[in-house]
Amino acid sequence: MGGTRFVTALALMQFCGVSSAAETWEHFLNRDLDYKDARTAFLRACPKAEEQFKRGQKISATCDRLWHKILVIESEVGQRYRVSLPDVQLGMTPLQVANETNWGPPNQRSHTTTLYGTREYWSYHDGRSLYFDNGRLISITR
Repeated sequence: MGGTRFVTALALMQFCGVSSAAETWEHFLNRDLDYKDARTAFLRACPKAEEQFKRGQKISATCDRLWHKILVIESEVGQRYRVSLPDVQLGMTPLQVANETNWGPPNQRSHTTTLYGTREYWSYHDGRSLYFDNGRLISITR
């Protein structure tokens, strides 16, 4: 179970992986004392767990619990970080919306390709949605 959460977290980080945004996120996250404490406890108790995750191996219940605590803190810090970012604007690219706005990556995405180009639809759990046409934001529903 812990391996699945770790892979999901990695996939999200890779999806959002613009170096400047990632560096800003790391700086913001590393200022949070609860995160530092949880990360230190995890590394001390489970020094090989991240490698085990990557290899798809099971980890101990203690390590899984500590890793889950880190993910919860990252989520809470992420929400505070997102609030500090600007809102979406028409004309933005999907990468800009995911990395540089308070909307972040969507909960669901769908793509449609037509004779006239590609249209992408993003939906969020709270009912908000975005439409991109040929890589540019053309519609915002709040």
